[in-house]
Amino acid sequence: MTRHASHAHEHRLHLADGRAVQVARYGPPGLLPIVYLHGFLGSRMEPLVAGTLRTDVVVPDRPGYGGSDAAHPPSLRRFAQDLGGILDRLGVERFAVLGVSAGAPYAMAVCAELDGRVVRCVLAAGVAGRTAIDASGGTVTLLRRMRRHLATVRRLLPPTARLALRLGVDRPLLDLIFATGHEHFAPEVDADQVSRALIRSLREGTKRGMDGPLADIEILTKPWDFDPTTVRTPVLVLHGADDLVVPPGHAAWYAKTLPHARVRIVPRTGHVSLVVNHARMMVDELTLGPIDSPAPAV
Repeated sequence: MTRHASHAHEHRLHLADGRAVQVARYGPPGLLPIVYLHGFLGSRMEPLVAGTLRTDVVVPDRPGYGGSDAAHPPSLRRFAQDLGGILDRLGVERFAVLGVSAGAPYAMAVCAELDGRVVRCVLAAGVAGRTAIDASGGTVTLLRRMRRHLATVRRLLPPTARLALRLGVDRPLLDLIFATGHEHFAPEVDADQVSRALIRSLREGTKRGMDGPLADIEILTKPWDFDPTTVRTPVLVLHGADDLVVPPGHAAWYAKTLPHARVRIVPRTGHVSLVVNHARMMVDELTLGPIDSPAPAV
């Protein structure tokens, strides 16, 4: 993928309960559509971090992010059911799913709830269940700490985030959250351009407040409201060996939990560089099917 901006068709849709959902659709139609589920502090602009999208990619802002209204109470299962209706409106019947980082549990909920419509799935640097967050370390453990003090976080996080964005300290925030200084990008990748794209996505995702991130904190640190062992979709669990944000122990959790998972640990690869360096491979995996033999489960 070349790394410059890509045009999106924007859709503002309304659910049966009146909530609005903002959806971007990138790339030309033709191959199997990919539903991209963004990470923590992300938005529908997040796929542009990896460059121009040359296939059909549908990206909703999750509840509380970007242009999408918050959902109360937050629910993985409800998100998946809502997404089914959104895709109906967009004329998408069968599709593939790419769940990135904190988007991985949402991807699993979609596979469980929309079984039969999801052809295949890739989890890229995916956050796993609560026990993996507790056991594996990495930056993602901050979510657990925030959960313990959720009332305080709800009060302090929105004004703190607004102040940080107004003062233009996005880059240090990225370095803290995504450990961008420890990534291993391919030689052709412009790391500064990747950071700028991440900042644009972060600003878009949090422009109306922090309801989305607060919902993620709540959802990701409690038991999921669906059973991931029922997922029948073929899933590739892709993870960087040097991921300091969501360590490879999360991939091991998925290997033990999902009945139809293949796991591939990519050496000398971090959290963001996994998606940026291997975007084309993931698109091929999702639209064309498995392109090589499965790696041993970890």
